[in-house]
Amino acid sequence: MNKLNQFILETLGSGNTRIGYFQIAAGGGVTLLQTPAFLIHTLSGSIPHVTSEVADMVFNLGSQAIQISIDTTYTFHENVKPSGYTISKFVGFPKIPSFLTIHNPLRELLPGFNDRSGISVWTRMGRRTLDISKFIQIVNDFQPTFFQVLSDYDVSVSSSVKRIRKSTSRNLEYLNEVIQKIDSSARSAFGTIEVSWFLVSPFDAEIALTHMLEKQHDFNGFILNGVKTSGKINPINISNIIAKLPENKPRFTPGEFKLWEIMDLVRSGVDLFDSSVVTRVSEEGQVFSLQLEKLNHSKATATPVLPSNESIPAKSNQINGDFSSDNENFSAAQLVLNLREKQYFGDFSPISTTCNCYTCRKYTRAYLHHLLCTSELLGPVLLMMQEQITFSES
Repeated sequence: MNKLNQFILETLGSGNTRIGYFQIAAGGGVTLLQTPAFLIHTLSGSIPHVTSEVADMVFNLGSQAIQISIDTTYTFHENVKPSGYTISKFVGFPKIPSFLTIHNPLRELLPGFNDRSGISVWTRMGRRTLDISKFIQIVNDFQPTFFQVLSDYDVSVSSSVKRIRKSTSRNLEYLNEVIQKIDSSARSAFGTIEVSWFLVSPFDAEIALTHMLEKQHDFNGFILNGVKTSGKINPINISNIIAKLPENKPRFTPGEFKLWEIMDLVRSGVDLFDSSVVTRVSEEGQVFSLQLEKLNHSKATATPVLPSNESIPAKSNQINGDFSSDNENFSAAQLVLNLREKQYFGDFSPISTTCNCYTCRKYTRAYLHHLLCTSELLGPVLLMMQEQITFSES
């Protein structure tokens, strides 16, 4: 385990909410990453629609980390190794910690392609088989701050028990190989738990988790993979799985989650997320507003109310058991604005009156509506800037 990249749990809040921070050695200095936190989602190491210079100017990169996936950088290691750079420096973020994941969280993974030779990743060149030797080579060449251990992800609620056993067995083999062959003093590994194991075969899932916990001193954290598949939350109580994990190990749940789903996962005890949902909604011309509007069902005008964990309405009863909103006058639909809609044609107010980002200070909803409807490149740039800040500060 890498002792330079320590996770310190400071307090436990209501439910299982955790407040802590990472003390990370990166770029010749030490970065403090407070949790719960978002890893900035990248494609091929670049923040979509935003250059590294703009990101450095607009975002507080000194206290954040970037997520980079192997499927979008599959051939990079051929050039990264000769350069002697870390993957962060190679993609233009030399002082920013990096988290290397297997897949781009926005990609829908196809079933039926994993076998004993390795797992499948979909690159720009098509499908490629990633075996443990190739994976270890990529990790050693990239030198990420953190990385996800290879995982046989091809499991779902409809998988057979036999398929689950293959997945758990291979994941343990991958973890053992990584512990033996990757220098843990230089980078930090996160072991992967597939949530579908517990849905199909709790017995085999418990055995796999027990073996992982026996090795917990050799890796730094856990990834709960497959919490959401095909746009739907899997019907399982995540808190029951998290309760089995050691408190001093961080938990990362990758995927494209809605804001209320993230809030519930935080209450369940998850520490890290990625900001892939920001990429998705920016490209669709939508934005998140931190103002919830209180709706009067008779005629009254809406009054903005700042949200809290308690005031955000529940939209799913599958992450952490059954729950419902305490106040039916709040609508989660007000969290998302679709700026392509005609109603914003003459709206000269900012996206949010409480946001102090560059986009909200300089541009109106009407102008953003114009940029999106005319397919101007500046539109997604401004939305990406606004929403990344919204997520990092929410």
